[in-house]
Amino acid sequence: MEGYPGNLFNHGARLFNIFGWGVGDENKPFRKIAESNNALAAYRKFLHGGDLAEAPLCVQKLPPADLPGKIHKIQALLPAWGEKHGFAKAKPLMEKMAGCLKQQQFEEASKTADHILQ
Repeated sequence: MEGYPGNLFNHGARLFNIFGWGVGDENKPFRKIAESNNALAAYRKFLHGGDLAEAPLCVQKLPPADLPGKIHKIQALLPAWGEKHGFAKAKPLMEKMAGCLKQQQFEEASKTADHILQ
């Protein structure tokens, strides 16, 4: 719990919300965490001027800038192409691209999109 206020106050925050404190039933997950002994120790440490540890940040991968354009082009062209040639050849590639996107494997999704567009 120390990482949450640490990430905020160590970078200039002056105020933060203890989400769930005193809200609802005592068994609600956010309330249990906010009022836990671990959390109370972090609050005390901060209030007594201690240095707060920071939690690692979750950094989300970003897709290549041209990937959305490729996907829009596929969406625009595939229906007519499929009517003319059938969808059997494109279906596994579309499923592969969808899986790559879901797993945030954006480089592989971009390569698959290029293959579909060929």
